Amino acid sequence: MMPRLHRRPLPWRIYYHLNGIRDDEILNDQGEASLASEPLDRALRRCMNTLRNEVIDTAGLRVDYIQLEMSTTFATYRSLIAGLRSFDLRNLSNHAEQMAFWLNLYNALIIHAIIARHMPHSVNKEGGIFDWSAYCVNGYRFSANDIEHGILRCNRGHPLVPGPVFAANDPRREFVLELLDPRLHAALNCAAQSCPPINFYDSDQLESQLDIAMRNFINSGAVELDRSRCQVSLSRIFSWYASDFGGQWFGLRHSERLIQYVLPCLQSKSDQAWLEANLDKLKVRFLPYNWSLNV
Repeated sequence: MMPRLHRRPLPWRIYYHLNGIRDDEILNDQGEASLASEPLDRALRRCMNTLRNEVIDTAGLRVDYIQLEMSTTFATYRSLIAGLRSFDLRNLSNHAEQMAFWLNLYNALIIHAIIARHMPHSVNKEGGIFDWSAYCVNGYRFSANDIEHGILRCNRGHPLVPGPVFAANDPRREFVLELLDPRLHAALNCAAQSCPPINFYDSDQLESQLDIAMRNFINSGAVELDRSRCQVSLSRIFSWYASDFGGQWFGLRHSERLIQYVLPCLQSKSDQAWLEANLDKLKVRFLPYNWSLNV
């Protein structure tokens, strides 16, 4: 079953053309869907969690892709994602179910893409990975960028591609989340070493899981303080998506709002107190992003 294709906004058509990306390529185009004894989204999450225990380290930062490719659990996963082609997204009845489904699918899709292209070194060097990596879901094609920027970020534009991901007449807009939750940026993993840890999310525990994900991300290298220079360095994620955290212009304007966002998540009370005391004079910088593969 090939996905129904829909004309993208002009900036995205130009981007696809310049990068040689086909809008009909999907990674779940083969195989018969397995019959699950539970709803497909739950069966997928259960399978993803098993894969996490088998091939991802306890910190959620490193993946054994060689072991994963040979895993019988990965074979089960591939049979399950065949069922996505006809999965009715309207079965996801509330925001938590929708958000957990798309977070999980993004994280699993990227892992699948690494194996499909046998990418050995760097995510960034594999041009267009976030666009050629895609699944057919409910008869529609969803790339990683479609999931992140179209669905989870409520059809806001990519930081480097102006305008919405889905055009006004694109039926995929029906599935765009109504509320943008900035914590999504601590829950998505694009297989780079600077990414937040890999996890898979349960709609019944989503609120607490997202809180934990953001705290873990912020306290594991995403925030660095230099008191001698009165400087705070943040993960580049806070620059790319500054508007999601209250900032503007890649964090060049209203950078204090970025600090106000991370401040309550810091474990160190002394760091919190220092940031609060110096909020009006802090210099904000953004850390380099390590795109090396998370192996």
